[in-house]
Parts: sequence; C-alpha cells; structure tokens
Amino acid sequence: MAVKGGRIGLRVCWPRELTSDPFSMTIYRDRAGRYFASFVVSIEVAETRLNPTGQVTGLDVGLKMFATTEDERRDISNPRYLRQAQKALV
Repeated sequence: MAVKGGRIGLRVCWPRELTSDPFSMTIYRDRAGRYFASFVVSIEVAETRLNPTGQVTGLDVGLKMFATTEDERRDISNPRYLRQAQKALV
C-alpha cells in the first residue's frame, strides 16, 4: 500500500468481472486493516414462470420461532445469536 498525494493505492483482487457499470460503490476497512469494496450493478435475469402447485402457505416471523409455516416440520427455530455470543464472551 502506497500513499501518494493524500491517496491510497490498493492492490485489487477481482473475484469476477462486473456485469455492468456500477451504480454505487462502498469501500470499507475491517479491523485487521484490510480494505474491501462492494459494488451495486445491474444484471439481466430471464423471467421464469413457476407451475402452480395448488398449495398456499403463510409465513410468520417471531421471537420464539424465527419462522413458522403451515407445516410444523418446516418451522425454523430462532438461532439466538445474541445469547450464543454472550456465552462465548464469558
């Protein structure tokens, strides 16, 4: 990393090509001093029609269960990330 005229030169490692010119870009630095860039680009997606199944479902997001559906076997329990992090800090 070189500092010239108030600017920082960064080595760029592209994981893939951008699909279009970016609408916006955010550059941030993590606690380890590494820089990252996040781009917002436009992509073309082919329209896909889904075949009707005749089934209807609802979704409820809550505190006890993260997601509740009409089929109890498919319910998603609350991961409780805060409590896990608190235990790890102790």
